[in-house]
Amino acid sequence: MINFDIIFSKFSPDADENHEVRELSAKLLSSISKFCKDNKIEAEPILVGSSSRGTALKGADIDIFIRFSRKYNTKDMEKLGLKIGHEVLTNGVEKYAEHPYVSSYIGKRKVDIVPCFIINDALERVTSVDRTPLHSAYLGKQLNDQLKREIIL
Repeated sequence: MINFDIIFSKFSPDADENHEVRELSAKLLSSISKFCKDNKIEAEPILVGSSSRGTALKGADIDIFIRFSRKYNTKDMEKLGLKIGHEVLTNGVEKYAEHPYVSSYIGKRKVDIVPCFIINDALERVTSVDRTPLHSAYLGKQLNDQLKREIIL
């Protein structure tokens, strides 16, 4: 008989790691919010990905999206996203998907800061990553503790 509790404990972050991720995420979100406010940038950070949903494996990265007002064009959103990313992740490097984002390690934890536009419906997307906060919010509402556990397993 397979003991899923043993498997779960092997791959699931312990309480200390969950606390570390929450603390680091809160610090990063606060730093980004402050930078945006101080520089009059109409944008808001949001934690997405498995770390935001309680489905992360041990050592999982932290994904923060910066949701920009639609008053910005794509080029300005990208430039501001990189500026904020480099401000917050001082040793960050630029990486590219559909558009650039900043990635770094804080200690052993990988952090990605990705710019996107604020949208309320997936049909409003300008770039493909604009849908990610919607996806994250949807999953956050759908997942109960049992489903989160099954995802980790």
